[in-house]
Amino acid sequence: MKPYQVLVVDDSMFMRKLIADLVDSHPAFQVVGTARNGREAVERNRELKPDVVTMDVEMPEMNGIEAVEAIMADRPVPIIMLSSLTEEGAEATLRALEAGAFDFLQKPSGSLSLDIYKVRDRLHSQLESAANSRRSQPPEEVPVKQETVKPDRALAPKPEVRRPAAQGVSIKRQGTEPEAPRFGSTCLGAEPAAAAGLGSKPGKRTSAKSAEKTSAGTAGPDVLPEPLSARPTAGQTRTQPAERAPNVDRRVTDRTQPPGSAGREASPAKRVEQTPAAASAMPQQSGAAGGREFADVIAIGTSTGGPRALQTVLGGLPASLSAPVLVVQHMPPHFTKSLANRLNVTTPLRVVEAEEGMAPEKGTAYIAPGGKHMTLVRSGRGYMIRLSEEPPRAGHRPSVDELFESLTDFRELRRHIVLLTGMGSDGASGMLALKEAGAATTIAEAADTCVVYGMPRSAIERGAAGEVLPLTRIATRLTQRLSERQSRQE
Repeated sequence: MKPYQVLVVDDSMFMRKLIADLVDSHPAFQVVGTARNGREAVERNRELKPDVVTMDVEMPEMNGIEAVEAIMADRPVPIIMLSSLTEEGAEATLRALEAGAFDFLQKPSGSLSLDIYKVRDRLHSQLESAANSRRSQPPEEVPVKQETVKPDRALAPKPEVRRPAAQGVSIKRQGTEPEAPRFGSTCLGAEPAAAAGLGSKPGKRTSAKSAEKTSAGTAGPDVLPEPLSARPTAGQTRTQPAERAPNVDRRVTDRTQPPGSAGREASPAKRVEQTPAAASAMPQQSGAAGGREFADVIAIGTSTGGPRALQTVLGGLPASLSAPVLVVQHMPPHFTKSLANRLNVTTPLRVVEAEEGMAPEKGTAYIAPGGKHMTLVRSGRGYMIRLSEEPPRAGHRPSVDELFESLTDFRELRRHIVLLTGMGSDGASGMLALKEAGAATTIAEAADTCVVYGMPRSAIERGAAGEVLPLTRIATRLTQRLSERQSRQE
């Protein structure tokens, strides 16, 4: 088979040579050309038609983020960002992912240490996944015998909001959306950001949220306002946002209110001030929407393509959510902090990077910090988050399996488990263990909306997934499942 053609982009001659050597060290890849800046990258991508591009972030004339946007608008191709593991590098890399980049990788230091070989192996793995996402069709789905969303459960249209909707989603099982591209801004539509992807959306949601946090005595995060979603690629069209279940109290979930208004609390202090009507909209609301008494918990695992997938799922959940959300996203330190900050601004939920000893609260999502496993443990009559630096599991720390398996003994909780896009099989065995332990919901993302159909496919093949849903249906389904108990009680 012809080697995958790779374009290497970096303003440093030394780094171009180093990356090119790492790429060429594997027989499946061949460097077809190099570029010194973003403008050259756009031209060479059009001229050489590579299968994959590696892209530096900081470059003259046109930086990496601008180059990603231009390439996605001109000739879309999977792009792997090479980033420094700093807070600034994390912010820039997340912006590139929003613009449509496929994945990112730590930039090699250039020293002849063992680390450079780890970078090489990781680069080869990402290049293969990226190139395959371009050349291949989605693998055929494994039949799932468990229940899917029933036809008689009609979903009421949800008012249009400033959340990204999936573009061109195609799921044979659902038969409702057109086919999605398999890379770049794959499967996730969005409002295009203003110039260079930095503009805030209509309604100034970030300003409203920051104002709420300030009034609650909590400083808003130092983050950029744009959402974790990609610009539409050439030829794509936007679709309407995902629908929401009809049996959820509209007093809380109606998104026709202006962003940052009553239904959108930004901190526990604000949620304690909710009205009784809002507080009773979801089941088991013995306290305020940010309280520590809950009967349900949501756990989500993801890897490659996760930031934009999380934007879609968390963005589709109401601020009044009656459960905490525990999230493992495969990322190094600094990146998870930046990711949490950005999701905190762009989704209805309060989103934080998890810390040791935190007591989970309803309406809050906790992102496992890079380099640490996150589990849920008992603490007195409640629960708390435990972080550890135990050895990586299957190369991952944080590990999705570690999180999922920590929930198996909590049979008093209705556990709702989700596996989103990602390479490998992390989370599949944990989801199976939870299914066997009586989890209320086990959802795997469908192939056609995955950036990489690895983790969900592994769960499906093991019989762990009770439902297989396109990305835009997952938040709706979770909301339905959490509201079912309330409907039965009424």
